Amino acid sequence: RLCKMHAPESVNYHLTRRCQYHCRFCFHTGKSPFVLPLADALRGVAELIDCGTQKINFAGGEPFLPEGGHFLGELLRGTKQEAARRGVRVTTSVVSNGGLVTERWLRDYGNCLDILAVSIDSFRAETLAAIGRSAEKGLIGAQRHIEHTQEIRRWCEQYGVKFKVNTVVCSLNWEEDMTAGIVQLRPFRWKIFQCLQLLGENAGKGALRDASELLVTAEQFRSFTTRNCTATVCAGGVTTCPEDNSTMRDSYLLLDEHMRFLNCVNGTKHATASILDVGVATALGEAGWDVAAFIQRGGKYEW
Repeated sequence: RLCKMHAPESVNYHLTRRCQYHCRFCFHTGKSPFVLPLADALRGVAELIDCGTQKINFAGGEPFLPEGGHFLGELLRGTKQEAARRGVRVTTSVVSNGGLVTERWLRDYGNCLDILAVSIDSFRAETLAAIGRSAEKGLIGAQRHIEHTQEIRRWCEQYGVKFKVNTVVCSLNWEEDMTAGIVQLRPFRWKIFQCLQLLGENAGKGALRDASELLVTAEQFRSFTTRNCTATVCAGGVTTCPEDNSTMRDSYLLLDEHMRFLNCVNGTKHATASILDVGVATALGEAGWDVAAFIQRGGKYEW
């Protein structure tokens, strides 16, 4: 292994910033249309694997946008092939808003995907519409998001892909009881994030979003998690994973569309040099990654 420091066991690769949804609190916004050529992305993936990465989470933006999902599918396939060449196992994960996920895609690429996480912040169409969690404005698009998420859950079961749910707790949903909807979806993990502000993304100069009206207090976040992380949910096989702002900010290894680590220590994003130019070990040293926080939040689990 090339890294003398703690291996980057789990990495989030935000392969595109583009997204067809309009979430008002987004903290990785569409500032650039750039997407790496597939060969370069796979070269970066190979370097991560050589440095000890065991799980790669492909995210965006919306990762299904480039080439209508073909780019993502081939990236997943190539990741599995790079791991097989080295005789190691690498878990592949995708975080998506779900809007572009089709049964045909899962039929074609489901054997290369271990985990699919879909973001859903409410089971009320009016709340989703107010958040912007849909491609179309209004209640129709929001209701379609709920129904399509349920459809994706069935496809994941059909094609052997673990299903996960991500929820952002904000001023519009912190009082909601989502337990009935979560029990119906039966994700194996439910990540619950406190709405986060990052300068230049959803706050301050140059930001494309303004999340200031969507922030919740620590007490409001705890109220949501207390209401929703119940015995009923857990009895359905769901592992709940609440993460407040302090837990989130430095415990993730984020790669942007150029495969640069994003250091968020000071509440903004500072990009390192690309791992394609300087290697993983050099870039990792500037990433601001809090290994202890990663372990403490349960970042390493049975993948």
